[in-house]
Amino acid sequence: MFPGFGVNSSLLSSRIAGSKGGIGLTLRTDLGYYVRGDTAFELSTSVSFNRVDDLLIWNTIFAFGYRARLPFLREREDSAPYIRVFAGTGPAVAVFEGERPSPYKELGAQRLQWEGLVGGVGVGLFRTLPGGRIWFAEATLTLHSFRKQEVIKSEGEIPVVISRTTANDGESLNNLHLILGVAVF
Repeated sequence: MFPGFGVNSSLLSSRIAGSKGGIGLTLRTDLGYYVRGDTAFELSTSVSFNRVDDLLIWNTIFAFGYRARLPFLREREDSAPYIRVFAGTGPAVAVFEGERPSPYKELGAQRLQWEGLVGGVGVGLFRTLPGGRIWFAEATLTLHSFRKQEVIKSEGEIPVVISRTTANDGESLNNLHLILGVAVF
């Protein structure tokens, strides 16, 4: 199990924002099963927080991946470079924090929720410390392509979906993550 945290830079492409970028935090956990010590199959979850103009973005990813060590790139005996590829799905929520664009203002919308497919690739380095603790550093690129959009407003404490549409205008959220973490077990 590899929990990690870090920063991300995002590019949101949507009908409401055009193409705009933002910077935020990322939390991620990978649970993997190693085969022969050099390759692993893993389940991953990550949550990224961003601000893009007047939108607060909360992007969640659930993925299945494959990790392979790259021994030919090894510089030191206590390190193990690797590559990681993954695919999955997840929702992204955009909360309006300023002036809402039309037609969301007329609808009384407070947030949007997109859902779609995710794919990505990462390169990283495992390193073993003298006490035996293993840590890692990784750079990951994720591509989150949206398929569905929901417009949501709250009636009291209850969120209500007031509109559902197909996201077919190339709407996406692409992130570059820099993650640091440790092996828990």
